[in-house]
Amino acid sequence: MAIDNPYDNPYEAPQAELGASSPSMAVGKTYGGIGRGLYFGLGVLIWLASVVFLVILSLVRPEAYLQGSMFAMLAQIAAMIYVSGLRIRNMGQSAWWGLALVVPVYGLIVLIRCLAYPEGWSDHRTLDPAGKVIGGLIAAAIIIPLALMIAVTVIGVSAP
Repeated sequence: MAIDNPYDNPYEAPQAELGASSPSMAVGKTYGGIGRGLYFGLGVLIWLASVVFLVILSLVRPEAYLQGSMFAMLAQIAAMIYVSGLRIRNMGQSAWWGLALVVPVYGLIVLIRCLAYPEGWSDHRTLDPAGKVIGGLIAAAIIIPLALMIAVTVIGVSAP
């Protein structure tokens, strides 16, 4: 098979820069799913429902508290996976990433992304001002206690 134009190589990298006219920018695209605020609100409601269920169970049937706490934990995990899947779809990614919440360290990263990234993040890869504030608050909430634990450990070990 001969190439019609020797300068038209289909395997060559594109020469023009991708700009606002790029199809990946997806202007006016709707993603579905839920936004950050609703995600946070539903997460709090899921947690509160679990706590209320356990308090009522401990008052009504204290002998069934262990089995009830296991049920509450599994229901809470399943609900958060579903809600996180909706939020991840809103970010422009596959909802299956919601299953990553059960992975010990990566689940925390997915949770932070769900709270900070705006709608359609996978298309434009930029944080809006609210996402920057949320990300900064989450980073501070993780870094400051970690630094304090390290400082207390170092001071506690070196004290006579």
